[in-house]
Amino acid sequence: LHYNRYRYYDPQVGRFISKDPIGFAGGLNFYAYAPNPVGWVDPFGLARIPKSVKQKISDENRDFFGVETCESCISAVVPGQKSTKGISPPSNERQFDHIEADSRGGSNDENNTQLLCRKCNRGFSNNSKPNFRILNRIDGAQ
Repeated sequence: LHYNRYRYYDPQVGRFISKDPIGFAGGLNFYAYAPNPVGWVDPFGLARIPKSVKQKISDENRDFFGVETCESCISAVVPGQKSTKGISPPSNERQFDHIEADSRGGSNDENNTQLLCRKCNRGFSNNSKPNFRILNRIDGAQ
């Protein structure tokens, strides 16, 4: 076993054997290791989609649709709010989604990010999904 600051890693199993101390903020898989540890360094496991990427995706989405819109179901989205205990966020809450999940090696750059509503994003979970941004731009160009 190796102790990596906040949790134990078992090299024979190839994964952490203790939960991520930051819980869901680190992703849905509490035991996941940072993607591609050779080329991507995140010693604390805290990397998320950068604000600059979110802004670029948001601007590009708004330019294409007129208002911020879910790339999957093509419905308008609303900005996320700080969560409140006992109150569920609206299903059309804006979420920035990894096309290829970060737990599967997907990057946090604009080529792997799309804007989805909460309902669509939660429906895909950690599974691979289409790049709706590209599909919508191709359909829109015809």
